[in-house]
Amino acid sequence: MLIVTVKDYDSEIPDAMGKKILKYVTDDNFTYEPEDASLITIRLVRMLFDQIYATVDMRRDEDNTITVDIMVPQLQL
Repeated sequence: MLIVTVKDYDSEIPDAMGKKILKYVTDDNFTYEPEDASLITIRLVRMLFDQIYATVDMRRDEDNTITVDIMVPQLQL
């Protein structure tokens, strides 16, 4: 398993937007158009994650740090 962790220390992303981003990355079923142009990019990233069977976890710590873990399974040769 390849795990990529991205941290945003002292994030200025509001909780509501963070939840919206996580929803787009984890459960977007592509049945409606995003109302925000920046979410279109996130939709494209989600499609890529689906193609490589990756999973994404996003969390906010008490010190306002957002951590995103992207887990990509690796093939055995």
